[in-house]
Amino acid sequence: MPASPKRPEKQGDVQALGDVELRVYEAVAIIDKEGHTASMGDLAHATGYPEDTVRSALDRLVGAGHVREHGSGFVLGPHDWGL
Repeated sequence: MPASPKRPEKQGDVQALGDVELRVYEAVAIIDKEGHTASMGDLAHATGYPEDTVRSALDRLVGAGHVREHGSGFVLGPHDWGL
């Protein structure tokens, strides 16, 4: 059966993320759910982490396909769940 175009076959499980990545992912998800793009400042404020920590987490999240860059911010990548 072919994979759904909404979710890459080899995308990792977000529940396997570390604490920092999961907190940043959740912040992106909340902002995305509201119909907005999450800026670096938004994410640093929402998580309480410094921007360099947020950037490192985002690099890993983007690399894993969980989050994608959109304009000057970030939104969720493909997923198969709803908020």
